[in-house]
Amino acid sequence: MLTCSTEDDSESATPNSQQSITEPVVTPITQFTLTMTASEGGNVTTGGTYDEGTDVPITATPSEGYEFVGWEGRGETTAELTITLNSDVSLNALFSALAQYTITVSALEGGTVSIEGGSYYEGTELTITASADEGYEFIGWSDGETSQIKNLIVSENSSITSQFLPLEFDVYSMSVIKFAEYNKDTLLGKKTVNLGDFYFPYLQWDFSGININEELDYLASDNFIVYWDKKYDHTNYAIDILRWSEFSAFKLIEAGSPKPKDYDTHRINIFIFRNDEFGIDLFEPDFGQAGHGDSNNRSFITYPFYNNFSEEAEINREYPTMNVLHEIGHIFQSSNNYLFDSRRWYRESTASYFESLFLADKRPGTLRFIADYLHSTHLRLWKDYNSSSRELQHLYGLELLFHYLTWQNEIDLSFIARSWNDSLSGETPLEYLIRKIPDFKQKFFDFSLRVAVLDFPFWVDKIDEAISQLINRPDTDIGQRHELILENSGTEGFYTPNNSVEGWGFSSIKIINSNNSNYDLEFISDFTEYRIGLVKENNNNFEYFELSYNDSFNLNENEIGYIVFTNFTNNYYGLDTYPFEFKVSKNPLSSTSRAASFSLDVSATSSSDYTLSGTDRTGNISGNDPDLVFNVGDTINFVANASGHPFYLKTTAGTGTGNTISGVTNNGAAVGTITWTPTSAGTFYYQCSLHGGMVGTITIQ
Repeated sequence: MLTCSTEDDSESATPNSQQSITEPVVTPITQFTLTMTASEGGNVTTGGTYDEGTDVPITATPSEGYEFVGWEGRGETTAELTITLNSDVSLNALFSALAQYTITVSALEGGTVSIEGGSYYEGTELTITASADEGYEFIGWSDGETSQIKNLIVSENSSITSQFLPLEFDVYSMSVIKFAEYNKDTLLGKKTVNLGDFYFPYLQWDFSGININEELDYLASDNFIVYWDKKYDHTNYAIDILRWSEFSAFKLIEAGSPKPKDYDTHRINIFIFRNDEFGIDLFEPDFGQAGHGDSNNRSFITYPFYNNFSEEAEINREYPTMNVLHEIGHIFQSSNNYLFDSRRWYRESTASYFESLFLADKRPGTLRFIADYLHSTHLRLWKDYNSSSRELQHLYGLELLFHYLTWQNEIDLSFIARSWNDSLSGETPLEYLIRKIPDFKQKFFDFSLRVAVLDFPFWVDKIDEAISQLINRPDTDIGQRHELILENSGTEGFYTPNNSVEGWGFSSIKIINSNNSNYDLEFISDFTEYRIGLVKENNNNFEYFELSYNDSFNLNENEIGYIVFTNFTNNYYGLDTYPFEFKVSKNPLSSTSRAASFSLDVSATSSSDYTLSGTDRTGNISGNDPDLVFNVGDTINFVANASGHPFYLKTTAGTGTGNTISGVTNNGAAVGTITWTPTSAGTFYYQCSLHGGMVGTITIQ
């Protein structure tokens, strides 16, 4: 059959035939082996098999004490390489042992170093730091370098030493203890007193029966030597005493004090003794804390141990444990004038003054005895201490007088230092003060008034604290701060003080006043050497006045008054007392008290103000255009010396000549005395008739 069809034109397929497929050609990968080895003294990164062309980093690491020197058979000398593998490679790292050197590091006396040295491999970098001990300074290394931090690269055996220098004693750096200054080297410098020849007549004490070399320990400084019983450790206690002894001696010599006998050739002996519940030593007497003189008139000092110093504790930098400045002050007190040298009040109070000049602001309790003095001001100024410790504490506290004179710029330490050899033959310390300090009696009177109220520029808080501690001191007769305290009342008749006032002593009374009041004072004594002061206190502000033996004064509401009776006998010796009695009467302020006479000087240096000076009912008056207070019946004298400024007393302020007060003598005088006796209470004025600013108020009570 023939057909005409497209299928017929196709080729017929062979049922079992297959198509032909070409496979890709696989090229074999070439690999190479990296073999890594190391000689003695190090290690290398591991090898392995890597494809051809691979970059392989390798590292050779030396062990301690070795250094890498290269790769065997290759020229590279770096420890880190990158190898491109195109064949099998074998690498062997080569190491060489390092040289070892001994470095010796040391420090001379006075410091330390941060490392002690030892054996180090060549090339080791060392950092060495030198540190000075307290009381020393670093001055350099033995090789000449001066930096405290030294960098060293080990290359050979070497020794290096840090060097230190002891710091010299310096009173201006007491916070640093110069330990090297306190040692047992007594062959250099001043001599030491032979204790075998030592004798203390007062207590009949010497060193017989004591093996000085075997039983005593000691430390010395430039000018002092401290001994103690060797069975106790008082090393730091001795250093504490020595350094403040040197401080005191420097300050006193600088101020001009006379030196103790043989001071320029011999060290001064100091003894630490124990003779109480804290231990017994070979020093038999109970010396107390004091300065003494031996049989050769050489000074020596004793300090007890009251379990008040711990050898384990750090030494206080700010102040000594004991009263070193006070006792050193004593041994620098020497005079050719027996009366001057023997007056214990001056010796004790000036020694305390010296100590507190430097320690009152640092050492607690330095001013504690001022509280004792404030409770015994009736005692004579030249009181000694033969009968009780309370008297001695009174003398210590009398240092307040010398501080007051210092605050008034009248004296300083050099004044005290020079006084020992500056007195006249037979002159007592009080006579010396009167001779050397201008108007000393007035200054002492001012001092007595300020003592009554504690009006001082420094240390009032510390003195108040001392008073509180004294009041709370058990089993102590503390005396009286004020002889009498009145509260809104008078004395109800004459009052005789319980404590008789002695020479240059003083006594005070306190008046607590709630309302505006006027008071009358009557004072009776067979002795005329008294001055009477009045202090008015209002919110801790003080006004000072002097009263006559029969006088009146006013106290405002809530104003406190203090009356001070101060003796100024011209007898500077003896045990005399100076009895007196007084009466205080309180009057209502509106009542008229006894009439009195007053005088005021009037001057003018310009057309702005009058300047007045004198007294009124409130006390002393001075200044420009002050307000004045008088009582009805008082006689008031204005002594004018104000040329060109007519002085008028008026009922109303203002220029001109009107509104004048009747009954005034010489009213309007510019030069002369204007006298007025007011007959009624009220407010009046003094006024320049030509200048409106020259005016003041007069209150008549």
